This record gives sequence, C-alpha cells and structure tokens, in this order.
Amino acid sequence: PGGKETVTPMRTIDCEACLRFALFGERYSYSGWHMDILNGTYVTIVTGLKAWFIYTGPWTDKEKTEFSQKGMTWTPAPGTVKMIVLRPEDTLVMRPGFPVIHAVLTLDDSLAAGGMIWANTAIPKIMENLAYILPYAVTTNELIPRQLPEYLDALYAYVT
Repeated sequence: PGGKETVTPMRTIDCEACLRFALFGERYSYSGWHMDILNGTYVTIVTGLKAWFIYTGPWTDKEKTEFSQKGMTWTPAPGTVKMIVLRPEDTLVMRPGFPVIHAVLTLDDSLAAGGMIWANTAIPKIMENLAYILPYAVTTNELIPRQLPEYLDALYAYVT
C-alpha cells in the first residue's frame, strides 16, 4: 500500500501529511478500489489526465462485506460505477463522511495536489466510516495514521 507520510526530525506526521499532499502518477499507473482512511478528500490536477472511477451503487451489508474481504480486487456490480476524467485545473471533491469507494487510472503522466477536508456536520459519519475501515486494511491504500488516536481524542473532546 501507498500512504501519505511526512518525516520530521522529531516524529512522523502522517495525519497532518493528509491535510495537503502531491500525487505524482506515471502513465497507466492504477490504484485499485479503496476508501481514503480519513475520508473527505479533494484533488486538483496540475498536469496530465486521470480517470477516477467512483462506486455509486448501494452501500448495504452485502457490499460492505464483499468490499471488506476483497478491497482493491473487489468488482462492483455492472452499472454501479461512474467515471470522471480529470484534466488540468479540474478539482474533484470526495465529500467528508461519505463512503466514497474509488479507483484511479493515470492516463498520462500527471501531477495532482490535494488534501483532506472535514466538516463539523460530517463528524458522526466520518467516525462511522473509520469504524468500518480500521478493522479491514484491504479497504484502503493507506497505512493507519499513527496519530489517529490523538486526533480521535481531540475530536471527542471537541464534540463533548
């Protein structure tokens, strides 16, 4: 799996690295079906082309079980996927709190910039998505952020 990680002299800051990141994609590179672990992601294409495949079908116990077992090799049912071709200056927002299962094919060498966004109104759904993703490593292409417990503690304090 990939992952977004930044190293400082003091410690690894992988949650904070999700706030802003750059993606370099070589032509025909592919990232299989996954959810972004912290959900709520935006990406802007700087150069090149990317095809973003987004699962739009139902998110029932059946799909949750299948995806939690197969992850990147999961095959969505016919008619449940939309494709968006992203060109330079296009920005895609995958809303926080929604289980956005997606796969990405780089059509031409590309550079993209992006980050993570959360909204106060989405916090309960973000927590629900985290509760689904964390036990099933195959559902994401990222490592579990080391600082996630600190973030969850801070979030709990904020909410209470």
